[in-house]
Parts: sequence; structure tokens; C-alpha cells
Amino acid sequence: MGPRRADIDPAEIREHMPTLFMVEVLPQGEYRYRLVGSELVERTGRNATGKILSQLHAERPEVLRLLKARFDQVVAAKAPVFSRGEVYWLDGDEMRQFECGYFPLSEDGRNVSIILAELVLFWPDGQSGA
Repeated sequence: MGPRRADIDPAEIREHMPTLFMVEVLPQGEYRYRLVGSELVERTGRNATGKILSQLHAERPEVLRLLKARFDQVVAAKAPVFSRGEVYWLDGDEMRQFECGYFPLSEDGRNVSIILAELVLFWPDGQSGA
């Protein structure tokens, strides 16, 4: 099982903070965004901090299904999960690719309570979000 939230020192990962997000694992398989890095807010055009996953993507059921499945995978595995592919949760004409690492955190040493993730977005001009 992963470390506790308190074991993560933001000063030690300062350079990663703009591309990090944290998701709280809630009862009944729900998730809440607790933190969304500034670069992710800027690149996606929205700040999901404090929002419930199912509410955030209520208008886009396929996006909700895919994101929930990824978070569920981390909770079930109780181990880091990595993914990459085409961005499916943003609108727009530009093709974007992503790479993301999801890391489980546990307060009780048995259950995943927080998912800490770093999302890197790649843009058509070759810039990355890292």
C-alpha cells in the first residue's frame, strides 16, 4: 500500500505541482478532485478542485465512464497505474496526447483514500505540460 498523504512533502515535489492533481476516494465509488495543478487548470480551461467526478462529467457519460474506470483501477490494484493516449475529456480541434501516473495514498495502510496523479499533456506544437 502507498504512503499516507502526510508523507508527501510539497516542497520536495515543487517542480511537479503545476501538473499534479489529487482525487479523494469517497463512499459508493465516487471521487472528488481535492487539488488541480495550475498548469492543468490553464491548459484545460477549468478548475475541477472540489468537484465530484460524476457531477463534473454528467453531460459526457463516456468521459465519466473512462475516468471512473481509471480511478477504480488504482483503488482495486492498490498500486501505481500508468496510462497514455489521446485526450478524451477536452473539447476542441487540436489533437492532444497525454501520459499520466496515478499513485495510491492510504491513511489506514489498507484502503486507498487519495489518488495522487501527474498528468502531462502534449500539444500539437510539441510543448508538453511538464
